[in-house]
Amino acid sequence: MAKSTSNLRNKPQSQPLWFKILLGLSGTFVLLLFLMMVSGANCGWSGEQLSLDGFRQRRYSATRIPGLDIQVSNSNFSDSTGSLARYISGKGWISPEKIKQTDKDWIPVTDRKGSRHWEGDAKILTSYLDMSDSSGAIDLLQWSKDNQELAAILWPEVEQAGRVDHFYLIPDMIHLMLEFSQKEKKSKSVKKSAREKDAKFRQSMAKRLLYPHLRRTYTDLADAYQASGETEKAKLMREQAERTEKMETPLDKEPTYSVEIEEEEEPSDVTVKDFSR
Repeated sequence: MAKSTSNLRNKPQSQPLWFKILLGLSGTFVLLLFLMMVSGANCGWSGEQLSLDGFRQRRYSATRIPGLDIQVSNSNFSDSTGSLARYISGKGWISPEKIKQTDKDWIPVTDRKGSRHWEGDAKILTSYLDMSDSSGAIDLLQWSKDNQELAAILWPEVEQAGRVDHFYLIPDMIHLMLEFSQKEKKSKSVKKSAREKDAKFRQSMAKRLLYPHLRRTYTDLADAYQASGETEKAKLMREQAERTEKMETPLDKEPTYSVEIEEEEEPSDVTVKDFSR
């Protein structure tokens, strides 16, 4: 009898089921915590997004479990819309910002998960929107203020290129208008009435330059998509070609006025000759 009692004392007793579960979960948590500490920066998830409504921009960040790609924190968003986008939107040249925006309204621009970095085509547009100060290659904010008659036809087409997911068309549009404005600079000394006439003429000339360019571009894209069997994209491009063709403004005759600036100190010496008679 004594021997039997001794065997019972030496036999290990099994732990309760709840204890085993708790122990397993604790071990898993410690392992995940260790992996997060070891991986360091790989836990971060951040990026940028763009909304074509108002050209709004925002940045986001969150924490995730590396390897499993599971988000373990809420996403933090911060507005990063620049002064150029606010100015363009304020002038009414593009679609206004929606009061309530959903996730579907935001286009991915960049996405960084640990050491992995991705950039979308929308980065082309945001790169230009960031050119609104002296540190940028082009001060598009100041250009838009100085050339409002040109900006008024440029930025709607920039938005439209984004709407049809062809952001790579944007650089040619912008540089086409920049080159035009450099060739057609007008004197600051010209009277206001003459400047207003000149602005209307410059816009008309710019339309003759921009819209045919876009019509040809969209037509070529439609043909290319059709040849490759992408009929839906071909149809979309043809619609854009037809739209821009309707917006072309024919210019029946050359301007009926010219501007002469005499080399005198007084601004009253600036004369505008009217050849319409």
